Amino acid sequence: MIEPILARFKENTSRRASRNYEEQYWYGGHFLSDYLNINDVTNKNILEVGCSSAGLLRYFHENGANCWGIELSNKTINNAKLWNEDINIKLLQGDICDQSLSDTIVGKNFDIIIIRDVIEHVSNPKQALKNMFSLLKTRGIIFISCPSKWSPYSGHQQTATNPICKLPYFYLLPGKLYNATLKLLGQTKTMRAFLIETKERRLTVNNLQGIIKYVGFRILKKDLYFIRPAYQFRFGFKMVKNIFSEIPILMDIFSNGMIFLITKK
Repeated sequence: MIEPILARFKENTSRRASRNYEEQYWYGGHFLSDYLNINDVTNKNILEVGCSSAGLLRYFHENGANCWGIELSNKTINNAKLWNEDINIKLLQGDICDQSLSDTIVGKNFDIIIIRDVIEHVSNPKQALKNMFSLLKTRGIIFISCPSKWSPYSGHQQTATNPICKLPYFYLLPGKLYNATLKLLGQTKTMRAFLIETKERRLTVNNLQGIIKYVGFRILKKDLYFIRPAYQFRFGFKMVKNIFSEIPILMDIFSNGMIFLITKK
């Protein structure tokens, strides 16, 4: 149950942080567990790459799984340890693109690896998937989700503090103009760096699919969403798949979320 955790941190954390943790937990119970089609995760080894505050891992831990989480930000992983100090989730700070990180958990072969809304941020998606390949059991599965390159908010500009910056496709401003406009609209140097980096690392559906196949994975399932599953928690909208999922360009423009379920060939 997540309610006691939210109550415990109510006075010492922001509303946004609480909502993020609650959403992660909700996602596990209301979407991901069904999507993975695994009825029982008892004693399954689950790794989440980019685990944030690890609310999703809490859900799977409560259902009997052995859980690990990797997070790039030292501050975020320390917060995750606080949020989950009452349970046994193994949390590591590091970069999934770094081979030495995967070496620290070598021998921990995972049944399930989750990388949710993270692959579009990593510096080298191909290397990240190669490292995950080495950590996955022969019949294990990897769940990947992210927005497509040409969707309205693939630049993650909704995280900016100025309402103008949050406009759909605002990230399409040319590089130098984008940076100058963000600065003019009061965005911090850190926020500008994040938004520009995200803009540069976006992936199309075919980009991601090509990397998946290059590394040596087989695609078990692919779904493109116009209204992505998390929007049900955030806004109360029911998820809707992209009806143009087989049409080039339109598959990206109308996919606010793409999901791949993959395994080793």
